[in-house]
Formats: sequence, C-alpha cells, structure tokens
Amino acid sequence: MQPNCTTKSKPGRKPLSPNNLDQEMKRENKRRHRKKRKPKSSRRQTEMHKRRKDKLHRAKRKQLRHRRLKEPLGQTVRRRFKAVRYYQHWRQRLSERDAARRAASKYQVSESTIRRWDRLYRHDGLAALVPKPPGPQAPPFVVLLEIQFLIVALRLLLGWNEKRMAKELEQRGIAKVSHRTVGRIFARYHLPTRTYHSRARCDGIPRKRYEKKMPNQQWHIDFAETTLVDRTRVVIIVLIDDYSRYCLRCQVVPDMTAETAIETVQAAWQEFGLPIEIVSDNGRAFISVYEDVPTAFGEVLRAKGIRHRLITPYYPEGNGKAEAFIKILKRECLNRPFATVEELEQALAKFVTYYNHFRLHSSLGYKPPVSRYLGVEAVKDHGLAGIPFLPDELVAAFPPSQPVEVLPVNVWTIKQRFALVPVSC
Repeated sequence: MQPNCTTKSKPGRKPLSPNNLDQEMKRENKRRHRKKRKPKSSRRQTEMHKRRKDKLHRAKRKQLRHRRLKEPLGQTVRRRFKAVRYYQHWRQRLSERDAARRAASKYQVSESTIRRWDRLYRHDGLAALVPKPPGPQAPPFVVLLEIQFLIVALRLLLGWNEKRMAKELEQRGIAKVSHRTVGRIFARYHLPTRTYHSRARCDGIPRKRYEKKMPNQQWHIDFAETTLVDRTRVVIIVLIDDYSRYCLRCQVVPDMTAETAIETVQAAWQEFGLPIEIVSDNGRAFISVYEDVPTAFGEVLRAKGIRHRLITPYYPEGNGKAEAFIKILKRECLNRPFATVEELEQALAKFVTYYNHFRLHSSLGYKPPVSRYLGVEAVKDHGLAGIPFLPDELVAAFPPSQPVEVLPVNVWTIKQRFALVPVSC
C-alpha cells in the first residue's frame, strides 16, 4: 500500500504537494517577520518632532563652538598634537609616505590632513592647531590701490616679473602679495607679461648648469655695447663672480682689446684678490687667431697662476653669468637715454651698488649677491631705497624704516670673513 503524500487542505482549496507546501511555509514566515508599519502620526506631531530635533542640534553646535573658543588647547588640539608627534616619530624611522599612512590610520584622518597639521605646527606652533570656528571667515584679500599703482610703475620702469615683484615688495616691507596676485594686476592694467623669448636649443653641445662652491673660484668677463643720444658707440666691460653673481667690475672702456681687459682684471685683483680661473668667450681680446700662441691677456693670467677657460664657439650660454648680467643691465639701466659718457658712468656706478646690495637674484633664492659674497644678511624693510632711476616722489612715498647702509667690499673684508683669496697680487 503506497503512502498518501497529500495533506488535508481547507475546503475550497486544492491539495498541496510537498514542493508547494514548502513554498507556502516560506511565504508565511516572510509574512510573519515582515516589519510592521509605523503608527500614523499627524502633521502637527511630525513638525513638532522636527523642531525639537533642530533645536537640540543647534544647542549642541553652540556648545561645541563655545567650547572651542574658551578651550583652545582642549581635546581637539591635544589630539592633533599627538597625531603630529606620532607622525614625526615615525618619520625618523620610515619613509614620509609610510609615516603619514600609519598616523592617518591611527587617528582616523586622511594622510593630507596629517601633513597639513604637521606643516601648521612647524610654521606657527601649537596655536595653529586650534580649529577655526564655524561660520564665514575673513573677507578675501584686497590689494590697496596705491600698491597696485606701485606694481604698475615698477613694471614699466624696471621690467620686474610677477615672482620678482612679490619677493621684492615683501623683502622691502611694502606689501605681502603672491605672484599670482601680481599677475592678475598685470592683466587688469593690460601690461605685457612675456619679456624673454623661449629657451633656445643648441644641438650637439651638452648643456649642464653648474655653480662654484666659494667666492673667487671663478670669474666671468665679457664686453657689451650701447649708444649715447648722438649715436656714439660706447663699450662696457663686466666682470662677474660665478658663485655669488657679485659684479666686480662694470665700467666704460675705450675699446675691446687685450690691454683693456688686462687693466680691468688687474684693478679687480687689487680690490678683491686673485681668482682661481677666469672664463671668457673667444673674442680677439682673449684668444689669438693662432691656437698655440696665447694673447697678452692669457700670458698675464698664466704669470699669476690663473687658469683661462674658453667657452665653446658660437655658444654664449657657456659664459651665461656675464651674459645674464648684461641682459639685466640693458633692461634696467641702459634702457634710458644718456647724453655724455660721464652721465653713463654715474648711472653704471649707481646700478652696480643697487645690483650687488639690494637687488634680489632669482638663482640665489631671491637674495642679493653680497649676501653670498660676504655671507651677510640681506637688508630688510628698506622701502624703495637703493633703487636708482626712480622718481623722488615715488621713493618718498615708501621710505625705509631705518637708515640704509652699504657694506664696503674689498680684499680685507673678504679675507676677514672667508680667507679664501691671497692678499698679495
């Protein structure tokens, strides 16, 4: 006798098979464990609940705001300080990325937040870790109108670019603006921003920037030309120190001959001492037509034990220190008319003093050449003092905070600070 697989069912329903019975039991379980609908509430009750919740939220934010203002070194600051110390501890043992990752994982923040806290703590101390209060911050930075006019005037008179303008204004204690702000001011007043051509290429010649380690290790010498109002051609000779970019000589000379170059370097030796080597181009004042026959300039250098280095032909970048100074000289000094040679000599003397002691050099980390040549601190908060060829009214509008003095530079001060060059010449 076969077992009966059917089950009793309610009247009016078909008997369920075993498979259908399992499905029916699953549906019943789902129906039984289904979430019950929340009891209905009126609109008034819902609005009251929302208002009560918003009131508690505002009270909590107000409490946190007062706590932050009254306790700047509270729990939040201590937590950030511990995170910074933890990051600095592992920074000495691991790489920067691993240390930031470990600190971020421990204190449940991002790696960029750890780096930002560390940067704030190193710059401004523990007070920089205080969280800023919620709400609108300070208004955006606005450059005064007189500072904008000063930027425009310096751009037109001296040709400073955005980065130099920002660094000079900050060093002189006039204003602290970013180079991007200066660039926007240039665009606002429709000033041209491109001064130089793109970097040229010289195929076949290896280009490698170098810099000596001490003053008077290497000098660069070169000639330049300009014209007076009556179109008279005038020759200028320049002598630059490689390490500091200090201008040793910049004066008017009668011609471009070896005798003129010899007189110039001998006068520089008497004032600054002997260098180790001198770099020049392949002009007739420095090299003879015959390679085996040295010129009078080369013989004088050989007698003093100074090496004479020549650059690659048709490659002026090899004497780049002198070429860069000549470019600056033409842009900031020789761009105005001169009636006589005496007037030009006075202008050159003023410009050399300004270039060596006041003008910030970009390749030196925006420091004046004298700070490297003698190892002295750069002059600060001196207004527009020291810049030649500016109107007196403009200089008087931004006076220095204290009298500005120019440190005399000669062989005795060099020996006293470095003792790198011999005194006897």
